[in-house]
Amino acid sequence: IKTNDATSDAWTTQFKPAAKKKITLPAIPSESQVGNNWITPLDDNIYVSQLSIPGTHDAATGDGTFFALGQTQELTLDQQFEIGIRAFALRPAVSNGDLILCHGAVATKFNWAQEMERFRYYPSEHPGEFIIAFIRHEDEYDNNNLNWGSIMQGKLESLKAETNPKTNESYTADFKPDRTVGEMRGKILFLCRDWTKYNAGG
Repeated sequence: IKTNDATSDAWTTQFKPAAKKKITLPAIPSESQVGNNWITPLDDNIYVSQLSIPGTHDAATGDGTFFALGQTQELTLDQQFEIGIRAFALRPAVSNGDLILCHGAVATKFNWAQEMERFRYYPSEHPGEFIIAFIRHEDEYDNNNLNWGSIMQGKLESLKAETNPKTNESYTADFKPDRTVGEMRGKILFLCRDWTKYNAGG
């Protein structure tokens, strides 16, 4: 907010106090620390929206694809998590009535169950961390299979019903704009890029 001082021609700048919580950054981890649990020491009251969260594009391709042109990552999911990646772009498609992970018309070596086995493992072993998964229907692979929405909904509801043994809460978190780090610990937040076209009435 710029204001003019009536006693001079000078303008002063005043910054309106932020409505959100103060961020206190943790100390740099020691070399002896196992893993890169950079979220764990953060204050519970920090909003997730205040963080710059490192993520990977077509994350599942790091574990291998059936055609090399479709691979965009060199590190596996485990390696990505280990270096601090907490946002993963996933592109599931329908194959034989189930979901597999793809990049365009290229299938990865992961199906949905294998991917979620890893995603359950990370917050179980690192309950101070959380994961954000960006979902996009890879309709190039399955020719826009309209069963994708109902299959995906079933998968997400099934995962939501499971309990993280380290937190005694659901593995998943529902979206809300003021979600805090404390509320997200030990959880997975799924964000879908194109869900509306599968919902009746838009």
